[in-house]
Amino acid sequence: MQQSAANHWSSVTLGLFASDETDEFQWKRFDAKTMTLEIEYNNPPDTPSDLGTSPWVPCVQGGSIGNATISVNGPSQTVIRGT
Repeated sequence: MQQSAANHWSSVTLGLFASDETDEFQWKRFDAKTMTLEIEYNNPPDTPSDLGTSPWVPCVQGGSIGNATISVNGPSQTVIRGT
């Protein structure tokens, strides 16, 4: 994250995976309704806009996408302020 911010990357992809995908005891399952991602900023970013997922699923379906790779997106900007 620090490298992406320092180099002004337009996007960052994060992945969660076991260190050994062949070890059945390292396999993890995440509940999409309760999992969270926390990021500590030195300056809070602006509120994200155009929130969405890919593939897109309407909220009336409860956000159920099934067994698929999904992307969560919400463009935002962080203003660099004095330290």
